[in-house]
Amino acid sequence: MMQFGMLAGQLVVNLPLVAVLVAGVVLLATRRAALPRRAVTFGVAGLGVLGAGVLANLLWSVAFPALITSDVVEVRSFGYLSAVAGFVLTAVQAAGVALLVAAAVSREPARA
Repeated sequence: MMQFGMLAGQLVVNLPLVAVLVAGVVLLATRRAALPRRAVTFGVAGLGVLGAGVLANLLWSVAFPALITSDVVEVRSFGYLSAVAGFVLTAVQAAGVALLVAAAVSREPARA
């Protein structure tokens, strides 16, 4: 039951980001013809990576308390495990933002 509460709490906390990601997908879908192909590709990829990051963050938020209460991981390893997970989650977010920046600055070559 505690895991469901953790998941529900994290869903609420991540709701604004999920709303922005959904709005981004809708904007890309409706403006697809007016945008350069590379911008759409980078945009969709960036939104997808950020969405995967949100999902991974939700899973980690549920898994970490479960790991603490289990005998799977030694107590002295929690700091390292948390640091590695934090680094990976941050790297995923950075990659998603980098793809969105690439989408914003990508242009079609000038036509003669």
